[in-house]
Amino acid sequence: MVVCYSFIRIYFNDFYINELMGIFDFFKTNKEEETPLDDKTLLRDDRYIKIYNSCYDLLWLQIELSITYLKKQDKIHNIKNKDDDYLVGLNNDWVVGYVMGFVMSILDNSYLKGKNKIYMATMCGVLHEIGIRNSTSLRDHEETVNNFWVEGVKNKDTDYYKGSRVGFDECERFLKKEIELEQCLELSHYLNSIGTKDLVEQKVDKKQKELLTTISNFYSKKQKELDKRREDLSSKKSSKEDKIESIIWICSNSIELQFLVSKVQIQWEKKNSKTQTKDTDWVAGYIFGVCDCFFQMSTIKHDKEAFKEVYRTLLFKFKIFNKSKKTEYDSFINETLKSKVKLSNKSEFDEGMMIGGQDMTEWFQQKIEHTLKLANYIQDVILKKTLNK
Repeated sequence: MVVCYSFIRIYFNDFYINELMGIFDFFKTNKEEETPLDDKTLLRDDRYIKIYNSCYDLLWLQIELSITYLKKQDKIHNIKNKDDDYLVGLNNDWVVGYVMGFVMSILDNSYLKGKNKIYMATMCGVLHEIGIRNSTSLRDHEETVNNFWVEGVKNKDTDYYKGSRVGFDECERFLKKEIELEQCLELSHYLNSIGTKDLVEQKVDKKQKELLTTISNFYSKKQKELDKRREDLSSKKSSKEDKIESIIWICSNSIELQFLVSKVQIQWEKKNSKTQTKDTDWVAGYIFGVCDCFFQMSTIKHDKEAFKEVYRTLLFKFKIFNKSKKTEYDSFINETLKSKVKLSNKSEFDEGMMIGGQDMTEWFQQKIEHTLKLANYIQDVILKKTLNK
C-alpha cells in the first residue's frame, strides 16, 4: 500500500491538540467496563475507532514532518525524487518497532489495557495504513507483530526492540504531559537521518563524498585514540597538560562529528542568514556541558583556569558567536561561571548545558553508541524554519 501523503490533513493547531488530549483524558478515567465486551465488538466500538485514528494521526504527523523536511532539502540541492522515495525509510525494522511500541503505550493508557489481541490487531492495522513495506492487507504484518509479541522482548539487540522502546517511552511522556505534541519527534529524526544520508549519497561533488567517508570511518580510525584519551583523564601518571589536551581532543571530535552529521543543514544555514543554528546560547551551553562532563571525570575537575582554557578553545574552534579571537570569549565565560542554573526557569544555555552533560556522560559510560543531541537540535531548528516558510 502506497500512502499519498498529499491528502493527509494533520496540522499543529489548538483544535487538533485539544481533540487528541480530550480523547486520551477520557480513556484514562474510563478504563473499566461495566459489561465486558468481546474483542470483535470492541473493534467496532466508536471509542476504539477514535483511539485507532489517534495512533495513526500521531505517527503520520511525524512522517509528514520528515517528508516536508526532506523535500525542502531536495529542492535546495536540486535533487529530483519521486514521492515514494520519501517513504523508503518506513521499511526499516527500527521504524516498525517504533510504531508497535507507540501503539502499545496508547492502548496501555486506555480502557483496552491488557487486551492482547486488540493490541496485535491495532499494530497490524496501523502498520498497514501507514504503508509499511507496501503491504496489501493487514494480514501481511501478522507474522512480524506475532514474532515481536512472542520473542521481541527477549532479544534486546534487535532494531525492532530498540525502536519499540523509543516509541513506547516517547508516547508515555506525551500522555503524561511531560512533553508537548510537537516534541514527539524521534520517528521524524530517524527518518530524516535515513533521508539525509540518501540525499548526501546523491550529491556528486567531491566534498560530499569526503563527508560520507569521514562519518563512516570516524570511529574505526579514532577508536584506539579515544580509548587512550579516556584513560588519560583518570590516570595519575598523565600530566595536567596531557589531560587538558585529551579533554580538548575528545570534546572536539565529538562535536565535530555532530556538525558533520548536520552538514547538509549547516550548508543551508549559510544561504539563509535568518537561520543561525550555531550562534545560539543552547549550542554554547551544550559545549559547556560536554566540557564539564569530562572535567568531572578527570583528576583536574577543580581547576577553573584549565576549564576556561578548554571551553574557550572549543568555542573558538567551532566559531560559536563568530568571534575573531579566543580572548573575546573571556567576558562571556566569566559571566557564565558566575551564574547559577535556575531549575524552575531554565534558560536556553542551561537547557543545552544539561543535555550536553547528559549526552556525553551516557556516551562515556558506553550506554549510547553516538552523541547526537547537538545534531538533533540543529535539525530541529532547520525543521521549524522549513515548516514556517
